[in-house]
Amino acid sequence: MQTVTGATRLVRLLFKTRQLRLNGAAGASCRLAIAAAAFALTLWPRRHAHARPNVTEGIVVRVIDGDTLRLQSGATKGKPHELRLAVIDAPEICRSGGVKARDALSARILNRHVQVTSRATDDYRRTVATLRLEGEDTGAWLV
Repeated sequence: MQTVTGATRLVRLLFKTRQLRLNGAAGASCRLAIAAAAFALTLWPRRHAHARPNVTEGIVVRVIDGDTLRLQSGATKGKPHELRLAVIDAPEICRSGGVKARDALSARILNRHVQVTSRATDDYRRTVATLRLEGEDTGAWLV
């Protein structure tokens, strides 16, 4: 199965302009614009490309709330890195259930060695990640 990208569609359009016999300066300008757009799309990162997630390990040194923590690992060069658990949205500390969520997560992972699979970075520059303790997804456990 062949994936048709935006660049492929533009190249097909480029050949159609020749079939439609767009001649003269207008035809040349049209073909040039389509070729430039096709080239630009080949350089554009694909939204649906399946990038390999970054997997690291470390020790949880602080639990901030029910879905945010700090991790100490060799990759952070001595400075703890702030992570947010992917997929879940625990209540904030000031909300009902917030302290209970933080305490449950803290009892489970604080000062424990975990495996982290990074997924993205959020608006607060935290790494959004899946956290595994002894092979079990911590987010799924918390829910």
